[in-house]
Amino acid sequence: MISTHILLSLWSLCLPSQSVEALGFEASIDNLQSHVRFLADDQLLGRSTPSPGLNRAAEYIREEMKRVGLAPVANSYFQTGEVKAFQEASDPGRIKLKKPQSTIRVVKKFRSVFPLPRSIQLQDLLIVRAKNLTELGRASKQHAVVLDRPPNSMAEMVHYISAGCAVILLTSALAPQEHSELHMLSQYFKVPVVMLNDEQDWDFLTESTHIDVSLNAHSERKVKVHNVVGQIRGTDADLKEEYFVVGAHYDHVGHALGHGFPRGSLGQDKNDLIWNGANDNASGVAALLECARLMMKSPPRRSVLFVAFYGEEAGFLGSRSFVAATPIALKSIVAMLNFEQLGRIDDNSRPADIPKGSIAITGYNYSTLPAQIAETAVNDSLHVYRHPQLSDAYFYRSDNAPFAQANIPAHTISLSYDFPDYHNAQDHADRLDYAHLNQVTGFLARAITTCANRDDAPKWLIKAIP
Repeated sequence: MISTHILLSLWSLCLPSQSVEALGFEASIDNLQSHVRFLADDQLLGRSTPSPGLNRAAEYIREEMKRVGLAPVANSYFQTGEVKAFQEASDPGRIKLKKPQSTIRVVKKFRSVFPLPRSIQLQDLLIVRAKNLTELGRASKQHAVVLDRPPNSMAEMVHYISAGCAVILLTSALAPQEHSELHMLSQYFKVPVVMLNDEQDWDFLTESTHIDVSLNAHSERKVKVHNVVGQIRGTDADLKEEYFVVGAHYDHVGHALGHGFPRGSLGQDKNDLIWNGANDNASGVAALLECARLMMKSPPRRSVLFVAFYGEEAGFLGSRSFVAATPIALKSIVAMLNFEQLGRIDDNSRPADIPKGSIAITGYNYSTLPAQIAETAVNDSLHVYRHPQLSDAYFYRSDNAPFAQANIPAHTISLSYDFPDYHNAQDHADRLDYAHLNQVTGFLARAITTCANRDDAPKWLIKAIP
């Protein structure tokens, strides 16, 4: 590995007690566990964007930033934005099942699984029954397809939303939620998916040949969401106006309570319908908060901005919003490091010759920042590496992307590109390796401090961002 040579300013060299090696960046396992367990608790229902659980997470992060001593930015710890969401209509519509000889039954207990941005009127559709997804794929716009179960993985859900039929009918004994979940991604769901909740309707459906479907549009409204932002002001009279951004998304993919439609793989426990997102990405947020606590002990020369983003799982909504309307001058941001999936070392994609628990950085050769971080790792017995296939492939797969597109050297750092419970309902807090997360967090506090202390800011090594 590259030998360690840390360039400190003359100011720093005159103060040996402030050297990076002497700062004692020892993270707290108890703090990390506490953060992860709160964010990944069932009560937060998977922290989807938007949701009450996401709001609770934002409030928790804000209070923790205050507790460790971070200062607000523009007089607030919240950078508030809005997302467009859909909610079920109070009157979902009407469904008529038709048997031969003109026998009709009006279905009263049903719900649309996905949001409907517009009302739908479908008459005299032929009912067909699909035993599997292959048969579903053969259906046409004249067909209403009956399936006997919801999908049990995200891959199956893709088949649902890309089906060529007119409507999909599911049968389920799950009761509707007391409060309808808000949905955002309506544009992806081209086929209405309707869940029937009454056994008598199911029995009638088995003998029906045709169906009329009248579905009322879901109501659209804007919902407030928050990036959570705190800062450490730099100590250098000139460099303190430059910012190093540390980010991590605090949202996840939500839950399937009340309708049974998965937000990812169900895993082994089919009754677990909450996608807790402990590694993805409560671990990253926990590391961010603990890094902030450690770095408050001896602030670096440059200012550091800590940002917890909403909406990463819905398309980097929070980081895009932040870059579009930064609470500080965008040109003052010299670099960004994004934390993702730092709590598990059982990486499915790690090359065989790379030690378990190694730290991967996306776009490794795109700027000088990854090499600066790798230099700091020498004294920590940690291995920082470039994945030969995924380092570049994943460069635009997380919240570093909007910063890079704004011409700011920005990278995502993680322990795994793919781990066994990724977007799985079993991504629980008790599956994290907290001892290793503790070591990595202390290292990251040192590495960021080192980079923020340098005379030279990170620079792109490529002429054009891919």
